[in-house]
Amino acid sequence: MRWVLGAAAVAHGLECRLASLTARYQDSPVNLMPKFAPSTFEYTAVLDFNMDSFSVDAWAFGGCEVDEAPNQALPVQIGQPRTVSVYATDGAGGRTKYTLRVERLLGSETDLQYLQVENAELDPRFDPAVRGYVARMQIWSDSVVISYMLRDNHQRIRFLAEAEQRAGEEPPKPATTTRRTTTTTTTTTTTTTTKSTSTAAPDAQGNASEPPHEEGHRRLLASSAAPATAAARGPEPQQVQHLVVGGGAEHGNVSEAALVMGGRRLMDSGELQYRIEHTTFLVNVGNQRRITITIQSADELQARIGEYHVIAYRPSCTEEAPFFDRAKGRCVLNCNRGFYTHRRLHRCSECNTNCDVCSSLLNCQMCRRDSSDFAYKVQPDGSCKAVANHMLRKYWWWCVGLGIIVFLTLCLGCFALCQSCCPTRRSARVFANTSSDESDYSSEELDDAAQYPGQYQASGPVPTWSRA
Repeated sequence: MRWVLGAAAVAHGLECRLASLTARYQDSPVNLMPKFAPSTFEYTAVLDFNMDSFSVDAWAFGGCEVDEAPNQALPVQIGQPRTVSVYATDGAGGRTKYTLRVERLLGSETDLQYLQVENAELDPRFDPAVRGYVARMQIWSDSVVISYMLRDNHQRIRFLAEAEQRAGEEPPKPATTTRRTTTTTTTTTTTTTTKSTSTAAPDAQGNASEPPHEEGHRRLLASSAAPATAAARGPEPQQVQHLVVGGGAEHGNVSEAALVMGGRRLMDSGELQYRIEHTTFLVNVGNQRRITITIQSADELQARIGEYHVIAYRPSCTEEAPFFDRAKGRCVLNCNRGFYTHRRLHRCSECNTNCDVCSSLLNCQMCRRDSSDFAYKVQPDGSCKAVANHMLRKYWWWCVGLGIIVFLTLCLGCFALCQSCCPTRRSARVFANTSSDESDYSSEELDDAAQYPGQYQASGPVPTWSRA
Protein backbone atom coordinates (compact mmCIF):
# COMPACT_ATOMS: atom_id res chain seq x y z
CA MET A 1 0.00 0.00 0.00
CA ARG A 2 2.82 2.44 0.83
CA TRP A 3 4.44 1.74 -2.53
CA VAL A 4 1.19 2.49 -4.35
CA LEU A 5 0.66 5.74 -2.45
CA GLY A 6 4.27 6.79 -3.02
CA ALA A 7 4.13 6.08 -6.74
CA ALA A 8 0.85 7.98 -7.00
CA ALA A 9 2.37 10.95 -5.14
CA VAL A 10 5.36 11.06 -7.51
CA ALA A 11 3.04 10.83 -10.53
CA HIS A 12 1.08 13.86 -9.29
CA GLY A 13 4.24 15.92 -8.80
CA LEU A 14 4.45 15.64 -5.00
CA GLU A 15 7.75 15.44 -3.13
CA CYS A 16 9.64 12.14 -3.05
CA ARG A 17 9.56 9.98 0.07
CA LEU A 18 11.49 7.04 1.38
CA ALA A 19 9.69 3.71 1.33
CA SER A 20 11.92 2.13 3.98
CA LEU A 21 14.59 3.27 6.43
CA THR A 22 16.29 0.80 8.78
CA ALA A 23 19.37 0.76 10.99
CA ARG A 24 21.43 -2.25 12.00
CA TYR A 25 24.65 -3.35 13.62
CA GLN A 26 26.14 -5.98 11.33
CA ASP A 27 23.24 -8.48 11.11
CA SER A 28 21.47 -7.31 14.29
CA PRO A 29 18.52 -4.90 13.96
CA VAL A 30 18.46 -1.51 15.68
CA ASN A 31 15.08 -0.05 16.60
CA LEU A 32 14.03 3.35 15.28
CA MET A 33 11.99 5.68 17.46
CA PRO A 34 9.34 6.32 16.33
CA LYS A 35 8.56 3.46 13.98
CA PHE A 36 9.37 4.41 10.40
CA ALA A 37 6.68 6.09 8.32
CA PRO A 38 7.26 7.96 5.03
CA SER A 39 5.69 11.10 6.51
CA THR A 40 7.97 11.13 9.60
CA PHE A 41 11.35 12.77 8.99
CA GLU A 42 13.22 12.63 12.33
CA TYR A 43 14.26 9.46 14.18
CA THR A 44 16.47 8.38 17.05
CA ALA A 45 18.16 5.06 17.80
CA VAL A 46 20.15 3.69 20.73
CA LEU A 47 22.98 1.17 20.30
CA ASP A 48 23.97 -1.37 22.90
CA PHE A 49 27.28 -0.90 24.66
CA ASN A 50 28.97 -3.58 22.53
CA MET A 51 27.69 -2.03 19.29
CA ASP A 52 30.44 0.34 18.19
CA SER A 53 28.99 1.17 14.76
CA PHE A 54 25.80 1.10 12.71
CA SER A 55 24.69 0.87 9.09
CA VAL A 56 21.73 2.51 7.37
CA ASP A 57 19.61 0.88 4.67
CA ALA A 58 17.17 3.07 2.72
CA TRP A 59 14.87 2.57 -0.25
CA ALA A 60 12.81 5.16 -2.08
CA PHE A 61 9.47 4.88 -3.85
CA GLY A 62 9.39 4.22 -7.58
CA GLY A 63 10.52 7.22 -9.58
CA CYS A 64 12.70 8.51 -6.73
CA GLU A 65 16.29 7.87 -5.72
CA VAL A 66 18.17 7.69 -2.39
CA ASP A 67 20.95 10.24 -1.96
CA GLU A 68 23.77 10.56 0.62
CA ALA A 69 22.99 7.23 2.28
CA PRO A 70 26.19 5.87 3.91
CA ASN A 71 27.60 2.85 2.10
CA GLN A 72 29.63 1.60 5.07
CA ALA A 73 29.32 1.20 8.82
CA LEU A 74 29.59 4.44 10.79
CA PRO A 75 31.46 4.31 14.12
CA VAL A 76 29.84 5.72 17.27
CA GLN A 77 31.85 6.66 20.34
CA ILE A 78 30.47 6.44 23.86
CA GLY A 79 28.90 9.74 24.87
CA GLN A 80 29.14 11.17 21.35
CA PRO A 81 25.87 10.88 19.42
CA ARG A 82 26.05 10.80 15.66
CA THR A 83 23.53 12.26 13.22
CA VAL A 84 22.99 10.99 9.68
CA SER A 85 20.86 12.62 6.98
CA VAL A 86 19.41 10.64 4.06
CA TYR A 87 17.56 12.23 1.15
CA ALA A 88 14.91 11.08 -1.29
CA THR A 89 15.38 12.94 -4.59
CA ASP A 90 13.36 13.12 -7.80
CA GLY A 91 16.33 13.95 -10.08
CA ALA A 92 15.04 17.47 -10.77
CA GLY A 93 16.31 19.19 -7.63
CA GLY A 94 13.50 18.16 -5.28
CA ARG A 95 14.80 16.58 -2.06
CA THR A 96 13.18 15.27 1.10
CA LYS A 97 15.41 15.00 4.16
CA TYR A 98 15.29 12.22 6.77
CA THR A 99 17.40 12.61 9.90
CA LEU A 100 18.60 9.80 12.17
CA ARG A 101 20.31 10.52 15.50
CA VAL A 102 22.15 7.53 16.99
CA GLU A 103 23.44 7.21 20.56
CA ARG A 104 25.38 4.48 22.32
CA LEU A 105 24.82 3.15 25.82
CA LEU A 106 27.51 3.70 28.43
CA GLY A 107 27.73 0.09 29.60
CA SER A 108 26.99 1.10 33.20
CA GLU A 109 23.18 0.89 32.95
CA THR A 110 21.51 -1.34 35.55
CA ASP A 111 17.86 -0.56 34.76
CA LEU A 112 15.18 -2.26 32.67
CA GLN A 113 13.22 -0.88 29.75
CA TYR A 114 10.08 -2.80 30.62
CA LEU A 115 8.73 -4.60 33.67
CA GLN A 116 5.20 -5.93 34.00
CA VAL A 117 3.41 -8.71 35.87
CA GLU A 118 0.78 -10.61 33.91
CA ASN A 119 -2.66 -11.00 35.49
CA ALA A 120 -1.70 -8.47 38.13
CA GLU A 121 -1.72 -4.72 38.73
CA LEU A 122 1.70 -3.18 39.30
CA ASP A 123 1.85 -0.37 41.86
CA PRO A 124 3.27 2.11 41.08
CA ARG A 125 3.33 2.10 37.31
CA PHE A 126 6.73 1.00 36.08
CA ASP A 127 9.46 3.59 35.91
CA PRO A 128 13.12 2.54 35.44
CA ALA A 129 14.17 4.83 38.29
CA VAL A 130 11.70 3.26 40.77
CA ARG A 131 13.03 0.07 42.33
CA GLY A 132 10.18 -1.09 44.60
CA TYR A 133 6.78 -2.40 43.43
CA VAL A 134 3.75 -4.33 44.63
CA ALA A 135 1.96 -6.67 42.20
CA ARG A 136 -1.71 -7.23 43.17
CA MET A 137 -2.51 -10.61 41.65
CA GLN A 138 -5.87 -11.94 40.56
CA ILE A 139 -7.18 -14.57 42.96
CA TRP A 140 -7.65 -17.14 40.18
CA SER A 141 -3.98 -16.99 39.13
CA ASP A 142 -1.69 -19.52 40.86
CA SER A 143 1.52 -18.04 39.45
CA VAL A 144 3.07 -14.63 38.98
CA VAL A 145 4.51 -14.19 35.49
CA ILE A 146 7.10 -11.41 35.31
CA SER A 147 7.70 -9.96 31.85
CA TYR A 148 10.78 -7.79 31.37
CA MET A 149 12.97 -6.22 28.74
CA LEU A 150 16.65 -5.51 29.31
CA ARG A 151 18.09 -2.05 28.81
CA ASP A 152 21.12 -3.62 27.10
CA ASN A 153 21.10 -7.07 25.54
CA HIS A 154 24.42 -7.86 27.23
CA GLN A 155 23.19 -7.16 30.74
CA ARG A 156 23.03 -10.13 33.12
CA ILE A 157 19.87 -10.71 35.12
CA ARG A 158 19.08 -12.98 38.07
CA PHE A 159 15.85 -13.66 39.96
CA LEU A 160 15.64 -14.60 43.65
CA ALA A 161 12.26 -15.48 45.19
CA GLU A 162 11.94 -15.66 48.96
CA ALA A 163 9.72 -18.11 50.80
CA GLU A 164 6.00 -17.32 50.86
CA GLN A 165 4.54 -15.46 53.83
CA ARG A 166 0.96 -15.12 54.99
CA ALA A 167 -0.49 -11.93 53.57
CA GLY A 168 -2.66 -9.47 55.44
CA GLU A 169 -6.10 -8.21 54.59
CA GLU A 170 -4.67 -5.28 52.64
CA PRO A 171 -1.75 -5.45 50.19
CA PRO A 172 1.54 -3.95 51.42
CA LYS A 173 2.55 -0.48 50.37
CA PRO A 174 5.39 -0.14 47.85
CA ALA A 175 8.45 0.83 49.86
CA THR A 176 10.90 3.48 48.76
CA THR A 177 13.95 1.53 47.70
CA THR A 178 17.53 2.49 47.03
CA ARG A 179 19.53 1.99 43.88
CA ARG A 180 22.75 0.18 44.60
CA THR A 181 25.58 0.83 42.20
CA THR A 182 28.86 -0.99 42.62
CA THR A 183 31.95 0.03 40.64
CA THR A 184 35.02 -2.22 40.62
CA THR A 185 38.48 -1.08 39.56
CA THR A 186 41.92 -2.65 39.72
CA THR A 187 42.83 -0.85 42.93
CA THR A 188 39.73 0.11 44.92
CA THR A 189 36.03 -0.74 45.21
CA THR A 190 33.47 2.04 45.77
CA THR A 191 29.79 1.59 46.63
CA THR A 192 27.32 4.47 46.49
CA THR A 193 23.59 4.56 47.17
CA THR A 194 20.94 7.10 46.22
CA LYS A 195 17.25 7.42 46.94
CA SER A 196 14.75 6.96 44.14
CA THR A 197 11.18 8.15 44.50
CA SER A 198 8.05 6.41 43.23
CA THR A 199 6.26 9.32 41.59
CA ALA A 200 4.54 9.11 38.23
CA ALA A 201 5.89 10.93 35.18
CA PRO A 202 4.51 14.50 34.99
CA ASP A 203 2.54 15.74 32.04
CA ALA A 204 2.85 19.07 30.23
CA GLN A 205 1.14 20.95 33.11
CA GLY A 206 3.42 19.35 35.69
CA ASN A 207 0.73 17.05 37.11
CA ALA A 208 1.28 13.36 37.55
CA SER A 209 -0.42 11.58 34.68
CA GLU A 210 -1.60 7.98 34.85
CA PRO A 211 -2.91 6.72 31.49
CA PRO A 212 -5.70 4.15 31.79
CA HIS A 213 -4.71 0.52 31.37
CA GLU A 214 -5.91 -1.16 28.19
CA GLU A 215 -4.84 -4.58 27.02
CA GLY A 216 -3.03 -4.88 23.73
CA HIS A 217 -1.59 -1.34 23.73
CA ARG A 218 2.09 -1.15 24.58
CA ARG A 219 4.09 1.90 23.71
CA LEU A 220 7.74 2.68 24.05
CA LEU A 221 8.18 6.09 25.61
CA ALA A 222 11.29 8.15 26.19
CA SER A 223 11.43 10.35 29.24
CA SER A 224 14.15 12.34 30.90
CA ALA A 225 15.93 10.61 33.73
CA ALA A 226 15.99 12.42 37.06
CA PRO A 227 19.34 14.22 37.26
CA ALA A 228 21.70 13.41 40.07
CA THR A 229 25.23 14.32 41.02
CA ALA A 230 27.90 12.66 38.93
CA ALA A 231 29.74 11.47 42.01
CA ALA A 232 26.63 9.79 43.44
CA ARG A 233 25.12 8.17 40.37
CA GLY A 234 27.99 7.99 37.92
CA PRO A 235 27.55 8.29 34.17
CA GLU A 236 23.95 7.69 33.08
CA PRO A 237 22.28 8.22 29.71
CA GLN A 238 20.42 11.47 29.26
CA GLN A 239 17.25 9.63 28.32
CA VAL A 240 15.71 6.53 29.83
CA GLN A 241 13.43 4.39 27.66
CA HIS A 242 10.63 2.47 29.25
CA LEU A 243 7.39 0.78 28.30
CA VAL A 244 4.04 1.54 29.83
CA VAL A 245 0.76 -0.26 29.36
CA GLY A 246 -1.97 2.09 28.27
CA GLY A 247 -3.41 4.11 25.43
CA GLY A 248 -1.25 5.59 22.70
CA ALA A 249 -1.25 8.96 20.98
CA GLU A 250 -4.31 8.02 19.00
CA HIS A 251 -6.20 7.72 22.30
CA GLY A 252 -4.98 11.05 23.61
CA ASN A 253 -3.54 9.52 26.79
CA VAL A 254 0.20 10.00 26.24
CA SER A 255 1.86 12.81 28.17
CA GLU A 256 3.19 15.83 26.29
CA ALA A 257 6.75 15.02 27.30
CA ALA A 258 6.47 11.58 25.70
CA LEU A 259 5.02 13.06 22.51
CA VAL A 260 7.90 15.53 22.23
CA MET A 261 10.52 12.82 22.66
CA GLY A 262 8.69 10.53 20.21
CA GLY A 263 6.98 7.19 20.82
CA ARG A 264 6.57 4.07 18.76
CA ARG A 265 4.24 1.12 18.96
CA LEU A 266 5.88 -2.24 19.50
CA MET A 267 5.68 -4.37 16.37
CA ASP A 268 3.88 -7.66 16.84
CA SER A 269 6.30 -9.49 14.53
CA GLY A 270 9.54 -9.00 12.66
CA GLU A 271 13.08 -8.32 13.81
CA LEU A 272 13.44 -6.29 16.98
CA GLN A 273 16.48 -5.07 18.85
CA TYR A 274 15.04 -6.09 22.23
CA ARG A 275 12.80 -8.97 23.21
CA ILE A 276 10.37 -9.37 26.08
CA GLU A 277 11.35 -12.30 28.31
CA HIS A 278 9.24 -14.09 30.93
CA THR A 279 9.81 -15.92 34.20
CA THR A 280 7.25 -17.57 36.51
CA PHE A 281 6.93 -18.02 40.28
CA LEU A 282 4.19 -19.76 42.27
CA VAL A 283 2.21 -17.85 44.90
CA ASN A 284 -0.46 -19.55 46.99
CA VAL A 285 -3.81 -17.98 47.78
CA GLY A 286 -3.66 -15.55 50.69
CA ASN A 287 0.14 -15.36 50.56
CA GLN A 288 2.72 -12.87 49.40
CA ARG A 289 6.21 -13.41 48.02
CA ARG A 290 9.13 -11.04 47.64
CA ILE A 291 11.06 -11.33 44.37
CA THR A 292 14.43 -9.64 43.91
CA ILE A 293 15.65 -8.89 40.38
CA THR A 294 19.40 -8.31 40.18
CA ILE A 295 20.89 -6.72 37.06
CA GLN A 296 24.58 -6.45 36.24
CA SER A 297 25.80 -3.86 33.77
CA ALA A 298 26.94 -4.82 30.28
CA ASP A 299 30.46 -3.49 30.86
CA GLU A 300 32.26 -6.05 33.03
CA LEU A 301 35.01 -3.56 33.90
CA GLN A 302 32.51 -1.24 35.56
CA ALA A 303 30.67 -4.17 37.21
CA ARG A 304 27.72 -2.12 38.39
CA ILE A 305 24.76 -3.87 40.00
CA GLY A 306 21.18 -2.71 40.40
CA GLU A 307 18.13 -4.35 41.99
CA TYR A 308 14.37 -4.26 41.58
CA HIS A 309 12.05 -5.58 44.30
CA VAL A 310 8.57 -6.89 43.51
CA ILE A 311 6.18 -8.09 46.23
CA ALA A 312 3.61 -10.42 44.67
CA TYR A 313 0.42 -10.21 46.73
CA ARG A 314 -2.45 -12.65 46.26
CA PRO A 315 -5.70 -11.97 48.14
CA SER A 316 -7.38 -14.50 50.43
CA CYS A 317 -10.74 -16.21 50.03
CA THR A 318 -13.74 -15.05 52.05
CA GLU A 319 -15.22 -16.78 55.09
CA GLU A 320 -18.27 -17.82 53.05
CA ALA A 321 -16.02 -19.59 50.52
CA PRO A 322 -12.69 -20.20 52.27
CA PHE A 323 -11.07 -22.69 49.86
CA PHE A 324 -9.72 -21.98 46.39
CA ASP A 325 -10.66 -24.46 43.67
CA ARG A 326 -8.17 -24.34 40.83
CA ALA A 327 -10.40 -26.27 38.44
CA LYS A 328 -13.21 -23.73 38.85
CA GLY A 329 -10.89 -20.74 39.23
CA ARG A 330 -12.72 -19.38 42.27
CA CYS A 331 -13.20 -19.88 45.99
CA VAL A 332 -15.69 -22.53 47.14
CA LEU A 333 -17.12 -23.90 50.38
CA ASN A 334 -16.79 -27.62 49.53
CA CYS A 335 -14.28 -29.35 47.26
CA ASN A 336 -15.06 -31.81 44.49
CA ARG A 337 -14.54 -35.57 44.70
CA GLY A 338 -10.87 -36.47 44.58
CA PHE A 339 -9.91 -33.30 46.49
CA TYR A 340 -9.79 -32.38 50.16
CA THR A 341 -9.93 -29.05 52.00
CA HIS A 342 -6.37 -28.03 52.85
CA ARG A 343 -6.99 -25.64 55.73
CA ARG A 344 -3.43 -24.42 56.05
CA LEU A 345 -3.16 -23.49 52.36
CA HIS A 346 -6.85 -22.51 52.06
CA ARG A 347 -7.33 -24.45 48.85
CA CYS A 348 -8.67 -27.71 47.44
CA SER A 349 -5.76 -30.14 47.20
CA GLU A 350 -5.80 -33.38 45.23
CA CYS A 351 -6.06 -36.71 47.06
CA ASN A 352 -3.48 -39.45 46.72
CA THR A 353 -3.35 -41.81 43.74
CA ASN A 354 -6.54 -43.87 43.15
CA CYS A 355 -8.29 -42.16 46.08
CA ASP A 356 -11.77 -40.72 45.62
CA VAL A 357 -12.59 -39.37 49.09
CA CYS A 358 -9.92 -38.32 51.61
CA SER A 359 -9.38 -36.03 54.56
CA SER A 360 -5.69 -35.48 53.82
CA LEU A 361 -3.02 -36.64 51.42
CA LEU A 362 -2.14 -39.65 53.59
CA ASN A 363 -5.62 -40.53 54.84
CA CYS A 364 -7.85 -42.01 52.14
CA GLN A 365 -11.38 -42.88 53.20
CA MET A 366 -12.72 -44.35 49.96
CA CYS A 367 -10.96 -45.52 46.84
CA ARG A 368 -12.14 -45.00 43.32
CA ARG A 369 -14.62 -47.41 41.76
CA ASP A 370 -13.43 -50.80 40.52
CA SER A 371 -12.93 -51.19 36.79
CA SER A 372 -12.81 -54.22 34.49
CA ASP A 373 -9.03 -54.39 34.91
CA PHE A 374 -8.35 -53.23 38.48
CA ALA A 375 -9.91 -53.42 41.91
CA TYR A 376 -8.98 -50.72 44.46
CA LYS A 377 -8.56 -51.39 48.18
CA VAL A 378 -7.75 -49.06 51.08
CA GLN A 379 -4.48 -49.98 52.79
CA PRO A 380 -3.65 -49.62 56.51
CA ASP A 381 -1.26 -46.73 55.75
CA GLY A 382 -4.12 -44.68 54.23
CA SER A 383 -3.27 -45.23 50.58
CA CYS A 384 -5.19 -47.01 47.82
CA LYS A 385 -3.76 -50.09 46.15
CA ALA A 386 -4.75 -51.15 42.64
CA VAL A 387 -5.14 -54.97 42.36
CA ALA A 388 -5.38 -56.42 38.87
CA ASN A 389 -8.46 -58.63 38.33
CA HIS A 390 -8.02 -59.36 34.61
CA MET A 391 -6.29 -62.65 33.76
CA LEU A 392 -3.81 -61.07 31.36
CA ARG A 393 -2.95 -58.19 33.71
CA LYS A 394 -2.84 -60.43 36.78
CA TYR A 395 -0.45 -62.99 35.21
CA TRP A 396 1.29 -60.67 32.80
CA TRP A 397 4.87 -61.84 33.46
CA TRP A 398 3.81 -65.47 33.42
CA CYS A 399 2.37 -64.92 29.95
CA VAL A 400 5.55 -63.21 28.82
CA GLY A 401 7.70 -66.10 30.07
CA LEU A 402 5.47 -68.70 28.42
CA GLY A 403 5.62 -66.82 25.14
CA ILE A 404 9.44 -66.80 25.25
CA ILE A 405 9.56 -70.55 25.90
CA VAL A 406 7.21 -71.28 22.99
CA PHE A 407 9.30 -69.10 20.70
CA LEU A 408 12.55 -70.83 21.62
CA THR A 409 10.94 -74.26 21.16
CA LEU A 410 9.80 -73.36 17.66
CA CYS A 411 13.28 -72.13 16.78
CA LEU A 412 14.89 -75.39 17.95
CA GLY A 413 12.32 -77.48 16.03
CA CYS A 414 12.98 -75.59 12.81
CA PHE A 415 16.73 -76.07 13.25
CA ALA A 416 16.41 -79.83 13.78
CA LEU A 417 14.11 -80.15 10.75
CA CYS A 418 16.65 -78.39 8.54
CA GLN A 419 19.47 -80.68 9.74
CA SER A 420 17.53 -83.84 8.98
CA CYS A 421 16.33 -82.79 5.51
CA CYS A 422 19.50 -81.27 4.09
CA PRO A 423 22.61 -83.53 3.23
CA THR A 424 25.91 -82.95 4.90
CA ARG A 425 28.74 -81.21 3.08
CA ARG A 426 31.02 -84.26 3.20
CA SER A 427 28.50 -86.59 1.51
CA ALA A 428 27.75 -84.01 -1.11
CA ARG A 429 31.47 -83.58 -1.92
CA VAL A 430 32.09 -87.36 -2.23
CA PHE A 431 29.14 -87.88 -4.54
CA ALA A 432 30.22 -84.94 -6.66
CA ASN A 433 33.73 -86.42 -7.20
CA THR A 434 32.51 -90.00 -7.90
CA SER A 435 31.75 -91.24 -11.46
CA SER A 436 28.52 -92.93 -12.43
CA ASP A 437 30.21 -96.33 -12.26
CA GLU A 438 31.03 -95.79 -8.63
CA SER A 439 27.39 -95.35 -7.79
CA ASP A 440 27.11 -99.12 -7.13
CA TYR A 441 29.18 -98.86 -4.01
CA SER A 442 27.68 -98.31 -0.66
CA SER A 443 27.85 -95.00 1.02
CA GLU A 444 29.99 -96.46 3.82
CA GLU A 445 32.68 -97.50 1.32
CA LEU A 446 32.60 -94.15 -0.39
CA ASP A 447 32.96 -92.40 2.93
CA ASP A 448 35.97 -94.57 3.86
CA ALA A 449 37.58 -93.97 0.45
CA ALA A 450 37.14 -90.25 0.82
CA GLN A 451 38.54 -90.29 4.37
CA TYR A 452 41.57 -92.61 3.60
CA PRO A 453 42.48 -91.95 -0.07
CA GLY A 454 45.94 -93.60 0.17
CA GLN A 455 44.71 -96.87 1.58
CA TYR A 456 42.23 -97.78 -1.21
CA GLN A 457 42.77 -98.62 -4.93
CA ALA A 458 40.55 -99.58 -7.82
CA SER A 459 41.02 -103.02 -9.61
CA GLY A 460 39.28 -105.21 -12.19
CA PRO A 461 37.08 -104.34 -15.19
CA VAL A 462 34.59 -103.04 -12.74
CA PRO A 463 36.62 -101.13 -10.26
CA THR A 464 36.40 -102.37 -6.72
CA TRP A 465 37.78 -100.65 -3.72
CA SER A 466 40.21 -102.49 -1.51
CA ARG A 467 42.85 -101.46 0.96
CA ALA A 468 46.33 -101.11 -0.59
